[in-house]
Amino acid sequence: LMLGDTAGVRNALEHGMAFQAPSGQFTVLRPSTSLMETPTFLIMMCRYAATTGDDDWLRRHWSIVQRGIGWIEQTRMQTYNDENATYAGLVPPGFVDGGIAYKSADYGTVWWVLSALEHATAAAERLGFAEIAARWRALRSSYDQRLREAIRKDLRRDPRGLEYLPATIGDTTQGTPPQRGQYTFLLPYAYGRSFFSGDTMLERAARGTLAMLDATTEEGMIVGSGWMADGLWSWLAGVHSMTHHYRDSYDAARHYLNAFADHATPLGTWVEEQQPRSVGTRTAGDASNAEASAIFLQTVRTFLMRERGDTLHLLAGFPAEWAAPGCHTRVRDGRTLFGTISLDVRVSAKGDTITIGVSGLLPRSPAVPVLLFLDTFRNLGYIDVSSGKGPRRLLPSHAPTVVTLTRGR
Repeated sequence: LMLGDTAGVRNALEHGMAFQAPSGQFTVLRPSTSLMETPTFLIMMCRYAATTGDDDWLRRHWSIVQRGIGWIEQTRMQTYNDENATYAGLVPPGFVDGGIAYKSADYGTVWWVLSALEHATAAAERLGFAEIAARWRALRSSYDQRLREAIRKDLRRDPRGLEYLPATIGDTTQGTPPQRGQYTFLLPYAYGRSFFSGDTMLERAARGTLAMLDATTEEGMIVGSGWMADGLWSWLAGVHSMTHHYRDSYDAARHYLNAFADHATPLGTWVEEQQPRSVGTRTAGDASNAEASAIFLQTVRTFLMRERGDTLHLLAGFPAEWAAPGCHTRVRDGRTLFGTISLDVRVSAKGDTITIGVSGLLPRSPAVPVLLFLDTFRNLGYIDVSSGKGPRRLLPSHAPTVVTLTRGR
């Protein structure tokens, strides 16, 4: 979808619909039961429609979305069968993955469920299903209190004294490293609004868990987060970078992106897991790992354009190395949840001027704010003479815009 292959994405989604059971659940990873498959598939459907503007396609397959949300709602009600269950009101146990072999309820699936409800509600509103949207919005809100209660009970400290939220809900297993399975925290971060809701308990969990993961790195990657106890999970560096990026911690985001790139093969591919050089050369999992390649593209894209709530951000955290004399960075017809946009950043050969061009049609919402981040260029000594304001510029949604920056004296 990022590369514009909308037909390929549509075909993949329509093929995947065959894996939806009559209950509404998607069951691809059989015999394991991965509960996150259903909400992530619904998110993909809604994001495809929003990104391409093809709501007619979504309307034709709307029953798939309805059955999927129905399964989420029914499955949640089943968690109350045992009122003493630590996961009551959230999600039941399932296969977590990411180095966690035992069946467990996990917070990652909760994040995916909340994101699916957000995307499906927005889609229902676009399609004119106001009553459905109201019901799903209420269902989304009904998770909040129970989630806060679970987080409050599960927060613990690692050997360094850093507070973090375990990947699994109510997990009393001893000996599981704090970082094990934490892809479930990092991966959903960029796809929903839960982490940006302002909820203090959720923010506390996110801030602490990220600090714990930052302290558990070697060669710029989290150690022991997956199936290899002493391994580095290559693509996790990408979602680690994006999580920092969405938290506006751009120095850290660039650091983990560079580490991700540094662990590629000469052909630009990655193995799934590998030992740090100080430990050995053993590898595990897929090679080449297509997921890593996709996540790398998405991580780079985040530094060029990212959706944040109802706003499109351009060039947030743009690396200074990309603004060296003679550099040229371009995104042509880039797909976003708000429509298609093109971006062109040119640094003169002498490095005395930078020209930024933004164009494209944003059909989803004519009033969507487009925020251009100039912080990197300001820090390098460039001045936006035409604006005379701060390092952020609000651009019109439709009219092409050219911003010229000049090296200050």
